[in-house]
Amino acid sequence: MRIRTASWLLGMVVIAMTTVGCGAPDRSAEAAQLETTLGSIPGVESADVYYTNGFDSGYTVDIKVMMPGADDRQVVAMVRRMNAEMGNEFDDYGTPVTIGIGDNVVIESGGRFTPEGAAADLATARVAQTGVAAGWITVSHREGGPSIDITDAADPVHAATVMSAAFGSARGEIDVMPREPGSQLRWLVNTPVSDRHIHDAAARIDTLGTPVAAVTVDDGGIAELWIDAGTETNAHATVSAVIHSLGAGRNRPLRLHWRVSPAVDTWERDASGSASVGTCDETRTDRAADPRTDFEAASVALERRIRAEYETCRK
Repeated sequence: MRIRTASWLLGMVVIAMTTVGCGAPDRSAEAAQLETTLGSIPGVESADVYYTNGFDSGYTVDIKVMMPGADDRQVVAMVRRMNAEMGNEFDDYGTPVTIGIGDNVVIESGGRFTPEGAAADLATARVAQTGVAAGWITVSHREGGPSIDITDAADPVHAATVMSAAFGSARGEIDVMPREPGSQLRWLVNTPVSDRHIHDAAARIDTLGTPVAAVTVDDGGIAELWIDAGTETNAHATVSAVIHSLGAGRNRPLRLHWRVSPAVDTWERDASGSASVGTCDETRTDRAADPRTDFEAASVALERRIRAEYETCRK
C-alpha cells in the first residue's frame, strides 16, 4: 500500500481539526487490509491501494486492480467483494477505482463501482478491446452516461463508428485520438449517432481542402470543427470557404475554431480564433482590445469579422 502523508506541521493541523470534528478519521490500517484482500481474490493479478489523509493533500483511497486474464464474472465478483470489504469505513474519503482488464484497457470510476455499473462498462470495454486497434482504452461514466477515451487509434473513423454502435441509443461521449495526428483527425462523438453521420462527416471533411485537426459529431452531423486557416492573408477566405462548404448557418449551427499563422517569418506564435456560426454564444468573452503587434491586431480583426458575418448575436 502507498501512504501519502503531509508534512509534520500539516499533520498537527489535521489532528487539531479532527479534535473539533473536521477532517477524516485515520483508515490506513483498513486501507492496507483492503489491498491485501483484493490481491487474494481470484482473477486479480495485482492490487494497489493509494491512501491519502492530509489537510492539504485531501482524503483519498485510490484503488487500482489489474485483472488482465479475468473474465467478466470474476471482475464483477471482485467489485462486490471490494464494496463489502470497504463497508462504511471510507465514507469520508474519495474512492476512485481503476480496473485493468487487458493490455492497456481499463474501466474506471470516480467513486465506487456498483456491480451493475462495472458490468455495463465491461461490455463497452470488451467491444473496444476486440474491435478497435489502439494504444490505450479507458471506459467510464460521465454525468450518468457511458464514456470512452481511445488514444493512439490506428483508424479513428472506424473506432468512432464501432463505439457509437456499441453505445446504441445511450447518451454518451466518445473521444478518439489518432495515431498519426498530422494526417488523421481527433474524433469526438456525442451519442446517439448513426454510422451514416460519422461517415458523412468524414466525407465532407475530405472535400474541404483545408487541414482539419479535430471534429465533434452529434445527431445533427458536424457540430464543431478545428481547422488550420493558413496565414493572416488568406485566413478569412479559408474560414469562409469552410463555413459555406459545410452549409453552416441557422439551420445547421457550427462551432468553428481556427489557427492562423503570420504571413512572414517572425518570432510570434500562431494565433487562434473561434465563432459560433448560425447562433450566438452570449457567455463568450471578446478578445483583447489592445493587441501588442500587427499580427495580433490582424488575428483579432479576423475573429471579429467572422463573428460579425456569421454569428446571430444582436449587433
